[in-house]
Amino acid sequence: HDDGLIGISLNFLSQALPAFAIAGYLKKEYPGIKIIMGGGLVTSWIKGPGWKNSFKGLVDEMVTGPGEEYLRDLLNIRERAAHVRPQYDLSPGDQYISPGFILPYSASSGCYWQKCGFCPERAEGNPYRPVPPDTVLDDLSLLIEKHRPSMVHILDNAISPALLRHLIKRPLNAPWYGFVRITDHFKDKGFCLDLKRSGCTMLKIGIESGDQGVLDALDKGLDLTTASIVLKNLKEAGIATYLYFLFGTPPEGEKEARHTMEFVKRHIDYIGFMNLALFNMPLNHPDADRYNRNQFYEGDLSLYTSFEHPKGWGRAKVRAFLDNEFRRDPDIREVVKRNPPFFTSNHAAFFYPW
Repeated sequence: HDDGLIGISLNFLSQALPAFAIAGYLKKEYPGIKIIMGGGLVTSWIKGPGWKNSFKGLVDEMVTGPGEEYLRDLLNIRERAAHVRPQYDLSPGDQYISPGFILPYSASSGCYWQKCGFCPERAEGNPYRPVPPDTVLDDLSLLIEKHRPSMVHILDNAISPALLRHLIKRPLNAPWYGFVRITDHFKDKGFCLDLKRSGCTMLKIGIESGDQGVLDALDKGLDLTTASIVLKNLKEAGIATYLYFLFGTPPEGEKEARHTMEFVKRHIDYIGFMNLALFNMPLNHPDADRYNRNQFYEGDLSLYTSFEHPKGWGRAKVRAFLDNEFRRDPDIREVVKRNPPFFTSNHAAFFYPW
């Protein structure tokens, strides 16, 4: 239909080229069609400083945050609902490059911690909006029965302890994985065993640093002694771990980075998979004003900026450390090699490491 409406959700930079290629094709073939674009990346662009819409003529409307209310108003749908169960009927689940259909589900938006230094969620002022745990379990039970997924991916920035307890009480009829924060709940080995019985196959955890001073400076709310106990408990419960480490943050120098390497080596038997990342300074974060900054490249769509590191631990030095020392350690190298190519954490839950 030449007078229809198409919505495109753009969440990651890797999706930008295909998203705008789709929009261009539709505008060429159906000039009268109206294209609306939203999603996480679009929201970050619009909420960034000095936003200018560079896509006029290609995209008719760009929407920030949840788009349901906007679409209802646009389509003159008067019915309102506090919660709408996701629909995957039109999704070609068997055509994705995946060992099996992974059912994605968001039990919340935002993050319940909301304290981490340099967090884009804080910079953009995104509130934490959880779906009631019983509603989540009702939704997932029906979706699993209908679609028979190989795996459920709970997409939250961090699955709340309340939802974890409900998953234990009402186990899913499918394996599941997602991000969690390390909390005292996981110090209880019985809690970890119950999670495994609920269907939990892998937990993604942002340790970020093996130096307690760095974690405290970033207000991560994470104690490394607790993390050590938790990693051992999860291994014994049979739950794989995918750990994230972040190098080059402002409070980290070479000494602190080496503490992270030592932490990894001490816990190598309890780490299933690992992601090693370089810190990017969020462009619109208020803490960024304390540093001398430079553009990564000319353009107005970057979400991040380079900066002058206060300890001289710049990106070139961090990369050299990771490439020449960290990744070359024999034990660490074996863990890094486990990452599934291209799809990394999205497929790791299919490949149990132990």
